[in-house]
Amino acid sequence: MTKRKVDILEKQEAASLAFSQKTVEDMFATADVSKVYGKPIKYETALIIPAAEVLWVGGFGAGSGFGEGPVQEGEDFGVGGGSGSGGGGRSFARPVAVVISTEEGVRV
Repeated sequence: MTKRKVDILEKQEAASLAFSQKTVEDMFATADVSKVYGKPIKYETALIIPAAEVLWVGGFGAGSGFGEGPVQEGEDFGVGGGSGSGGGGRSFARPVAVVISTEEGVRV
């Protein structure tokens, strides 16, 4: 494999890795306690804290390739290529409970 082909392949792999890393970083940014518990609300003597369910699912993949086919006399088959990455995901949030704290105790 020529140096030029190695350079191209390394750039493709770096781009796929960067995409994957950004996806995972975004996923962890949404998996935060501040996304689950809302801002506490003071009402008379009670403290009310809204709570939510937060779910993030996703998948991604990457591939690459290169190749050198058989070179027949008079024909240039020494070309290869490849690469690709893709992904998808979904986030979901919904209110599920309210935590109420009073002098008598805590209720959910």
